[in-house]
Amino acid sequence: CSYNVILSLGKITTNTVEILYDTNTNIAGYQFIIHGIDILGASGGVTEQIGMILSINNTMIIAFTFTNNIISAGSGVLTVLDVNLTGSKICISDPIFSNNDGVLLDYIISDCLPIIYGCNDTIACNYNNSASIDDNSCQYPNDNYNCEGNYIGANVQIIHNVANITVDVYIDGKILLNDFTYQSATP
Repeated sequence: CSYNVILSLGKITTNTVEILYDTNTNIAGYQFIIHGIDILGASGGVTEQIGMILSINNTMIIAFTFTNNIISAGSGVLTVLDVNLTGSKICISDPIFSNNDGVLLDYIISDCLPIIYGCNDTIACNYNNSASIDDNSCQYPNDNYNCEGNYIGANVQIIHNVANITVDVYIDGKILLNDFTYQSATP
């Protein structure tokens, strides 16, 4: 079975939800219901870019055009919803897509996305790959240490050769400069 439109959830924050699309045909209008949130507004994405008219209520969004501005075949951000999170997961249901002749298009919608708060910065010590919403709890290691508390900076040792005006410079126990000659400053 082939599909004309794939509708999915993108980036989610505590007050926005990206709606993504991938289509192999033109879209002249759409509507869908979304669960787990109250929709406060919508902006951005290709919907705003081409000047579609948006109508929203708490859980439904409808977009259409009177000027034959259509969403061309392709993929990207359909729109960004301003939201209040109300549930434990976000789900899209009952989508309707039509082309500029009013023909309904076949679709696939993504699975529901559970709302999991946590750190979603991959370089943080407490990264949670299941987190859908970053809760600003990310913890990072101190400078020159890894997340396990191990020192990862360089140990520098300078040894003065007493008999002459040279020094040996070691980094992490390995010699970097041997018999480096220096001149002392005069006051």
